[in-house]
Amino acid sequence: MSQHFIRKLAGYGPIQRAIMKLHEPRIISGIYGAAYIIATIVGAITIFYPPKTLENIYGDIIMYFVAAALTVGGLIGVVTIAKGIYWIERYAVGAITTGLGFYLLLTGIITVTGSGYRQMTLFAIIFAIGFILMRSVWIFESPYRIVVGKTLPR
Repeated sequence: MSQHFIRKLAGYGPIQRAIMKLHEPRIISGIYGAAYIIATIVGAITIFYPPKTLENIYGDIIMYFVAAALTVGGLIGVVTIAKGIYWIERYAVGAITTGLGFYLLLTGIITVTGSGYRQMTLFAIIFAIGFILMRSVWIFESPYRIVVGKTLPR
C-alpha cells in the first residue's frame, strides 16, 4: 500500500498530503513555493496591464520583459519546488533575478531623473532580489543533489 493511501486513510486532508510531499525542510519549500506563485501571478497580471512607468516604447518593452521573466521564473520555480528538482530551480532563480534587476534599474533611473517618491519601491525590489538570492545560495551550497529521484552526496 502506498503512502498516498496510508495518509488518505489516516485522515490527512488534501492540503496536509500536499505538504507531506514537499522536499527539504517543508516550511522553506512552502515559503518559496508561495513566493514563486506570487511571482507568477504578478508577472501574468503585468503582461496584460503593464504599469506606465515610462511613457515611451522602451518602458513598455522593458516592462513586458520583466513580466515575462517573472512569469516564466515563477512557473519553473513552482514546478521544481513541488518535484524537488533543485538543479532546474537555478533557472527560475536566474529568470526572476534578471526580471527584478531590470525593474530595479528602470525604477532607479526614474527615481534619479524624475519627480516623485520611489524609494519605497526601490527597497521593496532590493528585498525581493535578496530573498530570491538567498534561495540560490541554498541551491548551490546544498549538501545533496537530487538527480532522477535519487539523493546523491557531493
